[in-house]
Amino acid sequence: SGQNGVVDAHVGTFLTKDVREALHMGLPIQIVGAMQDIRGKQYLMARQLIFGGRLVTVRSEHGLLARPTHAAKAAASDSNGGAR
Repeated sequence: SGQNGVVDAHVGTFLTKDVREALHMGLPIQIVGAMQDIRGKQYLMARQLIFGGRLVTVRSEHGLLARPTHAAKAAASDSNGGAR
């Protein structure tokens, strides 16, 4: 919750599976971003998530969603056993 109560944060659609799984209820998290009014409701447009010693970039400084890099996708498939 923020200074004015609960804040909805928008993190986009490109979080990797390991990041989504690491986020859970009650986890202390710091969100860096900017408030934006969308259809009359205030949202925190997340640029960075900081939790558990990790820094996850969600958006660029210009607000563009950051897609996972090819290397991150390859590492994820390698950790899952890769192609068989």
